[in-house]
Amino acid sequence: MSEPPKRRPTPSAPLRGPWRGAPPSPGLAMLAELMNNHLDAGYAAAAERREVEQPPSAMARRARAAITALSLLVIGVVLAIAYQQTVAKAPDAAQAKAGLVDDIKRRQADSDRMQREADQLREQVARDREAALADSAAGQQTAQELRKLETVTGLGSVTGPGLAVTVGDGPPPIDPVTGEPTGELNLAQVLDRDLQELVNALWRAGAEAVAIDSQRLTPTSTIRLAGEAILVDLRPVSSPYEIKAIGDAGRLNERFTGSGVARRFRGYIQRYEMTFQVERVEKLALPASAGSPLSYARQPGAPTARATPRPGGSATPPSAPPAATGGPTTPVPSPTGGGR
Repeated sequence: MSEPPKRRPTPSAPLRGPWRGAPPSPGLAMLAELMNNHLDAGYAAAAERREVEQPPSAMARRARAAITALSLLVIGVVLAIAYQQTVAKAPDAAQAKAGLVDDIKRRQADSDRMQREADQLREQVARDREAALADSAAGQQTAQELRKLETVTGLGSVTGPGLAVTVGDGPPPIDPVTGEPTGELNLAQVLDRDLQELVNALWRAGAEAVAIDSQRLTPTSTIRLAGEAILVDLRPVSSPYEIKAIGDAGRLNERFTGSGVARRFRGYIQRYEMTFQVERVEKLALPASAGSPLSYARQPGAPTARATPRPGGSATPPSAPPAATGGPTTPVPSPTGGGR
C-alpha cells in the first residue's frame, strides 16, 4: 500500500517586508496624478467656458484694439511733454546754479580784497602810533601796553614759538560688497565741538594766541557747524584743520600732549583712523583778527549812555571801558560740546 504524498508545509505567519502591507509612496502618487491628469483644473474650467461662450465679434475686437492704441498714445504724449519740460528747464537750473557760484566767488574775492586793505590800514595806523608814542618814556610804556592788549584781543599780528596741531577726518563707512560709502553717520568726521575742545585745551596749556586755518581767534570768536561746514567767525574752514598756538613751546607741548583731550584724540587715530599730529615749531606767524563789534557791560537799571557826535558826524561813547593792565589774560572761546 503506497503512502500518500507529503504536503508542503505552509507558513504559520504572513511574510513581512517593505513590499508587503506598506502604504503607497507620496512620490509615486504624485507621478500617477501627473500622468493621468495632464491639465490643471483651472485651465480645464477656462477651456469649458470658452467652448460655451460666444467668441467676440469683429467689431468688439476692433473697438478693444482702438481703445488700447488710444491709451498708449495718451501715455506716450504725456511722457513726451514731461521729458520736453524737464529738458527745457535743465539749462535754466544749470544757469541759475552757475550764476550763484559766480556771485559767491565774486563776493568772496571782494571780501578778501577789503580784508587785505583793512590789514594794510591797520598796519599803517600801528606804525603811525608807534612813531607818535616813541618821543617820550610815557608814550613808549603806553605803546608797550597797547601791544600786549592787541596780542590778547587778537587785533595785532604776532610771531613766536609754539605748537602746530593738525586734525583731519577719517575715512567714511564703506560697504564691503559694493565698495561705495554707505551714507551712514561718519563717526570719523571732525566736528565743531572737537575744534572747540582742542582750542580750549591749548588755552589751558598756556597759549597766548591761537588761529585755525589762519583765522585768528579772539575772546568773542565762535566755532560752529553750519550744515556740513565748520565756520570760524563765519568763515568756512576745511579738513585737515591746522591749529597754531603761540607760547612757551616746551610748556605748551608738555601740558597739551598730557591733557585728556590729546589722549582722547590719540585714541581716535586707532579707532576711527582720524588724523592727529602735534608738532613743535620754533617760529610761527599768526595774522591779526578781522575784528568784531564790542559790547560794553553796564549795571542793570543804569541809564544808557548816549553817544556824543563829533564834528565829522561820527559818534563815540562818552567814556571808554577801562583797559586791562598787567600780563596777558587767557581768552575763553565758545563753550564746548560733549564727547564723541
